Amino acid sequence: AKEMVKIPYGQNWSSRERLSLISMANKLSECVSACERLVQTPVPLHYVRHTSRFLTIWCFMLPLVIVGDMKWMTVPIAGLSTWALFGIQEIGLLIEEPFSRSLMLEVFSSTINSDVMQTVGAEIPSTPQTPIRTTEETEEAVSSAAASREKISA
Repeated sequence: AKEMVKIPYGQNWSSRERLSLISMANKLSECVSACERLVQTPVPLHYVRHTSRFLTIWCFMLPLVIVGDMKWMTVPIAGLSTWALFGIQEIGLLIEEPFSRSLMLEVFSSTINSDVMQTVGAEIPSTPQTPIRTTEETEEAVSSAAASREKISA
């Protein structure tokens, strides 16, 4: 919104259009700040450890409990249920940090910035205002987060 305020009054924009543009930028800023609050709210470490340990113990005990009724079907049923439950746990860990893994917000924000600047007729900066991660940097960040999560759950 600070960049929008710098746009001079002129023939291309009326006061209403300029104020409308500034209010839209403010709403976008509020949405971004809400997303930042969401990202910066950590999941308690004890919760992650507890769910991981409970799931591991439950999956080890499952075959012992169902072997009397299922006989030879115990192995496929236990394997399938273990795969499904650990998959759900991994999805939960991915949801815990939505912005660092699946969304490249830097690309979205720089695209929005250049589109707005082009629309208002201002100069588009030659370099993006925020550094954009390469695919390798993103993969390194994801692998380091996964390694730290594995240390926590151990």
